[in-house]
Amino acid sequence: VDGTPLVITIEETPQVNGAGPLAACDEGGNQATFDLTSLDNTVNGGTGNQVDWYTDDQGNNPILTPGNYLSSSTTVYATVTQGSCTSEPVAVTLTVNMAPTATPTNDQACADGSGNATFDLTTLNNIINGNSGNPVNWYIDIAGNVSIPNPSNFTTSGTTVYATVSSGGCESTTVPVILTVNLAPTANPTSDNACDNGSGFAIFDLTTLTNTVNGNSGNPVNWYSDPNCSLVIP
Repeated sequence: VDGTPLVITIEETPQVNGAGPLAACDEGGNQATFDLTSLDNTVNGGTGNQVDWYTDDQGNNPILTPGNYLSSSTTVYATVTQGSCTSEPVAVTLTVNMAPTATPTNDQACADGSGNATFDLTTLNNIINGNSGNPVNWYIDIAGNVSIPNPSNFTTSGTTVYATVSSGGCESTTVPVILTVNLAPTANPTSDNACDNGSGFAIFDLTTLTNTVNGNSGNPVNWYSDPNCSLVIP
């Protein structure tokens, strides 16, 4: 009886490498969207072998859209397939990073004579980031598309700008910062006279002129002995 040769081929199980952890920012509800396929070349060692993703370590529950996987923090599993052989699963940790919180605030400044004022927005950083030390980003628009290039020197006639806080690669939602420009009050010139006290001098009670100078507005009046307002009359 002629024998028929039987060829037995032993295929090598493909190599699988550990990968991750993979982090993404919270999109609400403590969930984030992960691109698991970004780890494929790490998992298969750059061989180009097929990588499959599962929610369980038995490979029973495949992840159908690994490039756009919405999940909370968890562990998923990957296998590598070469020919008819599939590797053991390897665990990959997914971490949802919480976005920091930004606190809305406001600021005001006096007009410079043209109706504008210059604000140093960075002086508000500790309010906005809650003294966390996290970076604060400044924007013209609520969507956060148009950055303020020099927030320490921002001139406006009054507006609302927007700020976010960054931490761990995540950025908070924008919060409004209201900037108010106060017009300088008007001071009215006036005069007064008093009798010589015998020494060539007279005593004046300048406070009696307050309502004239401030136009009965009730605003405080400050007194100086020079036109540059550098020498205060105590």
